[in-house]
Amino acid sequence: MTPKKFIANAFSAILLFTIFSCSQKTEQQNSAGVLIADTINTLTTVPFGQTPEGKAVTLYTLKNKNGVEMSVMNYGGIIVSLKVPDKDGKMGDVVLGFDSLSAYMRNNPFFGALIGLW
Repeated sequence: MTPKKFIANAFSAILLFTIFSCSQKTEQQNSAGVLIADTINTLTTVPFGQTPEGKAVTLYTLKNKNGVEMSVMNYGGIIVSLKVPDKDGKMGDVVLGFDSLSAYMRNNPFFGALIGLW
């Protein structure tokens, strides 16, 4: 994956995570006057497998201060998991998808895809 594609994937994931973060609004404006939301508290990475061409795929997990968690892989910017609270505050995964890269490679009806596959 080229650096430009990686940055586009990461930006898309961070933007979606911010939108769906379910956090209390602490609206601020940046110097351009654009509203910004709470920041991401943690970012972890783990290997998620390899494509048939041998390219390594990484799973990035972002988590905010309220426990909302999103996992996205750098293979098409696919959202693998999005854990948000229900009306009672119980966290649950609301993304339909697979637990392994190989399942995405062979059965993928484009679950969680943000952008085209590379």
